[in-house]
This record gives sequence, structure tokens and C-alpha cells, in this order.
Amino acid sequence: MAGKGAPKGTVNNPKGINQYPGLRSSKMISLRLLKEHDPLIRAKAEREGKSIAAILDEAIALYLSLNP
Repeated sequence: MAGKGAPKGTVNNPKGINQYPGLRSSKMISLRLLKEHDPLIRAKAEREGKSIAAILDEAIALYLSLNP
């Protein structure tokens, strides 16, 4: 079965330059959502016409404002 996407070993950002200048950090945090939260977050993003990243940014900002 033929795979999709770039060949194994392809690096799309070989210089490691921050691809999101401005407000975005140069370090990435990856997480796996709980099964119960995933569909809720995706549905909220679709309802509001926002990206999942925007929804998570808002949730994190709210959490940090309530728990400094």
C-alpha cells in the first residue's frame, strides 16, 4: 500500500526557524486529548468557525487567568 505525504526522513523545516513568528513560541507542546474532550473541542471550533488551536488558546488563557 502506497503511503501518502512526504517520503520518510523529509524535514520540512530543516533550519528549525520559528514558522509562527509573533505571539507563538518557538517550542511546541504536543498533547493527546481525552476521548471525551476531543469531539467537544472539535464541535465547538466548527460551531464558532475557529481553528482548534484558537479554541485551545482561549481555554488555556481562561485557565491561567483563574489559576495564576
